[in-house]
Amino acid sequence: MMPPAYFDIKRNMIKTVGEEDATSRIISGNYNGVEGVNTKYVQVRIFDISLKPDKEVKIDIADELLLFAYFFEGDGYFGDGEHVENITVAIFGEGDTFNGRSGTEGLIFILFAGKPLNEPVAWGGFNSNE
Repeated sequence: MMPPAYFDIKRNMIKTVGEEDATSRIISGNYNGVEGVNTKYVQVRIFDISLKPDKEVKIDIADELLLFAYFFEGDGYFGDGEHVENITVAIFGEGDTFNGRSGTEGLIFILFAGKPLNEPVAWGGFNSNE
């Protein structure tokens, strides 16, 4: 077991990739050859993606990674055309590619991908020092 280690990810550490249909901020992991912050112990891919209206995104994701997304603004369609609106979390099944399409207003979401830790969750109170 490793002792806890915390670090901040500051704005200047996040790389931005501008494409014709989208702007992607690479918080961690690799996106089309652009490396984000190295999260050291637990390797995760975190992308903040802004899609223009009625545009598609396709991201290769390794089979062994679990994938979920939080949708902030707009709406879109994923997988077999399932509609997702803003302020929604979607958990995706197995596969090696993330496919999505924005609706008429565009779509802003954060995509998370990582290997399952298979660790128990410690439930209990939260202590805070004032």
